[in-house]
Amino acid sequence: MRNRTNRVVKGEKEPSTLTWLNENNDDVDKFVSRTPRKLFADLHRKAIKLGLKPEDFQQLSSVNEIQKSINRVNYCRLGCRLFLTIACIVFVAILFIFVTEWPVSNTHVIVWWFQWYKSDPLKEPCVVYVPESVTENIKPPLNCDFCRNIHYVDHINNISIKEFESQYAYSGIPIVISDGTKNWTASEFFSYNFMKEVFSPGSEALDKVERDCQFFPYKTDFSSLGKVFEMSEERAFMKGEAMPWYIGW
Repeated sequence: MRNRTNRVVKGEKEPSTLTWLNENNDDVDKFVSRTPRKLFADLHRKAIKLGLKPEDFQQLSSVNEIQKSINRVNYCRLGCRLFLTIACIVFVAILFIFVTEWPVSNTHVIVWWFQWYKSDPLKEPCVVYVPESVTENIKPPLNCDFCRNIHYVDHINNISIKEFESQYAYSGIPIVISDGTKNWTASEFFSYNFMKEVFSPGSEALDKVERDCQFFPYKTDFSSLGKVFEMSEERAFMKGEAMPWYIGW
């Protein structure tokens, strides 16, 4: 770097950046190879030699920004450590109570749990409700080999029982039977209003469905079968622009 400065002072033509880099390649390599921490330490040492005091550094905005960022990182680390410590203590305490049943038994813990949620442990089949989105992700993978190389689904009608058994019943091939319910009397009686009457609020049928966890909302906003029969008539019969729905139980 001295060579470059001397040339400029003497009035010589300043070399190009590429020429200067080639001539001072060793100095550049030394500068680049030094870490930011090392560079800052060297800068701090030179500033002290020039007579600057530590309090003078505090007046620099860049130093203040660095200090603030360091404080934020330290606060985050402290918060994470505190959270992990509390979580570990709670986990160990719960595990200790569960294994030793001291100072309370597991039965009392379960009773308190249901009392917290205002439910009866003798009638409630589920200790903890798991969202459907979670169960879908943790259940074992299904074997889908029977669907391989299937590019369309047959739509058939007017097929006899013998033909169905010989061609489709044990093949695992999906089909759609268009007239499969033509002899069902249920289509004459089953309707939304019929189901609404059967599963009326407080009925044994509705209590059994909700007690046995048999309701499947399938991407709808219904939280229970009872909520289904509270929908408006327009939506129930999908009139106009009513939101479509599909459930199972």
